[in-house]
Amino acid sequence: MYAKSGCLNLSRKGFDEMPNRNVITWNVLIMAYAMHGKGEEALELFKNMEAEPNEVTFIVVFAACSHSRKLMELDKVFTWSSLLGACRIHQNLELGEVAANNLLHLNPNVASHYILISNVYSSAGLWNKATEVRNIMKQMGVKKEPGCIWIELRDEVHKFMVGDVSHPQTEQLHAFLETLSDKMRREGCVLDTSCVLHDVDEDEKGNLLCGHSERLAIAFGILNTALGTTIRVAKTLRVCNDCHVATKYISKIGEEDNC
Repeated sequence: MYAKSGCLNLSRKGFDEMPNRNVITWNVLIMAYAMHGKGEEALELFKNMEAEPNEVTFIVVFAACSHSRKLMELDKVFTWSSLLGACRIHQNLELGEVAANNLLHLNPNVASHYILISNVYSSAGLWNKATEVRNIMKQMGVKKEPGCIWIELRDEVHKFMVGDVSHPQTEQLHAFLETLSDKMRREGCVLDTSCVLHDVDEDEKGNLLCGHSERLAIAFGILNTALGTTIRVAKTLRVCNDCHVATKYISKIGEEDNC
């Protein structure tokens, strides 16, 4: 409300006083500055962002750069970040390290950059290097906001994180997911363990995938709603490839036998 009406000081005050900030709240504030011609301030917020950027973030930053005539800055930030992400997918470690060094030189306090670099090493099986990056991140005092998912049921919001055991229905949810996983395998679903960037065996990777917050929230929705109810979840980070595929199978199974 404050942002749309141009009250940037009040918007920033509200943002600073929030006990927890996620990618949505960061995007809103960056957009507010960009929308009202404060491109440099918007870029500074982006550089110090404490949440992993999503597609909306990049659209907003593009607008901010355009308004402030800082298209060269846009090229620097987007090129190295995009290149590093591509290096992880194609496992080009040598080029990835070049991109990482340049990205950290430009933005040494952005948590998502360290995570991306660590993931490049993890994808290549260089666990010691990945741990080293995480340690540097801690030494620099850079913290990553944990990703979470929430689902609303009967006017109450339920929040889940990866491996969450704090919910009152935790045992029931995990037991249900084990049963659901068996049904998914019988339907032909194959786990994509490349999404698990931890130095553990394949069985443990499968267990970790089953504890992803998406699955927990969906399981909660299925167990607590009537057959045929639309289940909507919201999240702060993108869905991993495995959960994207798993959601399709869960929907199919639910239609057939209500799980």
